[in-house]
Amino acid sequence: MKHRIRIGRSAVRATLALRPAWRGSWPWTRGLVWLGLLGAVLGVGPSPVTAAQQTPDTNERMTIRPQALATGTTTAHAGIQPLDSLFGGDSLLAESWLYVPKRSVGAQRSPLLVVMHGFGKRGLSPLKVLIPFADSTGIILLAPTVTLQDTDLDRAKVEAALRTVLGHYAIDPSKLGLYGESAGSYHALNWGYVNGDIFSLVIIDSGFGPFDGQDQFTNLGLTGHGTAKFYVALRTAEFENNNMGPDLTALLQKAGRSVTPVKDEYDHGVNPQRAAGEFAWLMKNWP
Repeated sequence: MKHRIRIGRSAVRATLALRPAWRGSWPWTRGLVWLGLLGAVLGVGPSPVTAAQQTPDTNERMTIRPQALATGTTTAHAGIQPLDSLFGGDSLLAESWLYVPKRSVGAQRSPLLVVMHGFGKRGLSPLKVLIPFADSTGIILLAPTVTLQDTDLDRAKVEAALRTVLGHYAIDPSKLGLYGESAGSYHALNWGYVNGDIFSLVIIDSGFGPFDGQDQFTNLGLTGHGTAKFYVALRTAEFENNNMGPDLTALLQKAGRSVTPVKDEYDHGVNPQRAAGEFAWLMKNWP
């Protein structure tokens, strides 16, 4: 049954990711989502995963403990660095990228922002926009390439990348942030809620709200930890479309999380104008 649930979640995420590019109406979009869920329940789709591929349902909970893992002492190399080339031997590090600003080289400890890309993109994609803001703030960026379909695999990739970075670079474990763009915001929202004792700040950029105000955390059986703060940035049309922004804000507030909702007129996805406000919020709200 678990593979069917996973397929259904993938259908939801894929539809939400494609919806901004497709100018169909929300009722049609919602119909496609429910069609995907129906297919999941009826077992339509790929065959079940093998026993070797099955993992316990951890409900988005990460196992890493940054305070214990943060033993790295150097950020000697500035610029973009592929983790799998620098620290070979772990296939989970494939296409995970680190960007170290020049001002962070030799720093005592630097903040780290984990960036989750949007649908159809790779880990490097959002870095093209975010690097100037990392340079001005000294925030190190970690950008893994994930599937956006297999939550367990994506979480394992992020955890492997975090273990590697925390063990080799001078990272402040109290200043770990999570950034989700478009479809990547699905991970940022759920992981930020469940792992708020790991990530203190979470940014939802061009993300989405729950359907009809439903409590997504409860529906997915998620248990919150910590008290991460959230920043939700959406275009005005996206924010107001079927109350996406208000529903998402209400969901986080109901869960006892601080949330800063922002409406703007910028394009969907990571862009310099929106990133300026996001990084200013990070610098103001780090613990």
